[in-house]
Parts: sequence; structure tokens; C-alpha cells
Amino acid sequence: GGWVGPKGRVLRLTVTKDRKASVANVFADMYQPHGLALGPDGKIYVGEKGRISRFDPNAVTPALDVVASDLPKDGLHPLTNLVFAPDGALIVNIGAPTDRCETKAKPKVPQSPCPLTAGDRPRAALWRLSFDKPGGKVVKTEVLARGFRNSMALAYDPESGALLQGENGVDLPGEDEPAEELNVVKPGAHYGWPFCSGKGKPLPGAG
Repeated sequence: GGWVGPKGRVLRLTVTKDRKASVANVFADMYQPHGLALGPDGKIYVGEKGRISRFDPNAVTPALDVVASDLPKDGLHPLTNLVFAPDGALIVNIGAPTDRCETKAKPKVPQSPCPLTAGDRPRAALWRLSFDKPGGKVVKTEVLARGFRNSMALAYDPESGALLQGENGVDLPGEDEPAEELNVVKPGAHYGWPFCSGKGKPLPGAG
């Protein structure tokens, strides 16, 4: 839906038994909607820039109900990707606002240590949101793991229960450098941004 202004939409694709398809607007004028997930309550959760809402897909006229509105939304990576954990908690991508945690000096250089990955509301991290039942409001926010520049793919393996993360990595001059990552997320772990990539390979300029 574009990076500037409320141009995003959520669409409903309907396919009939004779394989005819139609597309209709469900919501418009949204701020960069990205993540979509079916919740255990049967509602669809959608991540926008800075917030998460939900709606009943079976309603005659669906309406957005905001469940979280205080997510970070500045910088280069504001897209809110999300996935539900087996226990009903919502795992949310909080992207890094910069490429390398640069200092304000010119030319910009990577900052070490990087304060953006610290604290109880870190950037470049995965947050875990727990809900009350049956109300569906956020009652607890925790940090699941850190050091992810931008989590553009999140999925749970149905057999092992492992959380898998696809990493949108650092931009370096080389066309294919560094390689993107597929990570198995462990609670409390740090996955390298902005200091290293892959299997602990130091990034150029990291202190």
C-alpha cells in the first residue's frame, strides 16, 4: 500500500467452486498493513505501522478493534509482522529503525554497543504479547529474543513447535552479502544485529 500516508488496504479474495475469483476491499486508508494472522478467537489480527488490530472475518460489516497501539513506528523498518504461538500469545516483529545502529557522526559508522537492542522495549527484537481471555486485550508484553534487524518471516513448525524467523539482513555493498538468515528462535537469545550475521560472522566495522 505504499510507504507514505494511509494508502494500505486489506482485501478479501473469494474463490467459488467453479474457480471464479473476486476481490473486494475490507479496509482502506491503513498505515502500511503487513502481518496477518488468524487468532485462537477466530478473529484476524493485522499489523500496521505502530499498532495491531483485529476483526471478525465473518461479520457482515467487519470493524477494526485495536488491541495494541504503542508499538515503535519510526525508522527504516516499521512493518509489523506477527504470528500466534501455540499457547495463544502473539509474537511480533519490532524492526530496527536503522541499518547498522549508526552513530550520528558523518560519515555514519556502526555503534558499539548498540543501545537499541537493550532495555525492556528493545528495537530489532521479537516481542511476545499475552492476552486476557476472553476479552482479547494485551495484558503483558515481554521480550522474546533480540538482535533481529527485521523479521520478515515468522512461522511455527507444527511438529516440533519451533519458532522460525526469516531475517532481512544488513545492507552491504556486495549484491549478495551478507547472506540472509533463517533462524530457530530461542527465548532470551541474541541473534547478532548489528555486530554479526550468519553463524557469528563479524560485520565490517562492528566494534
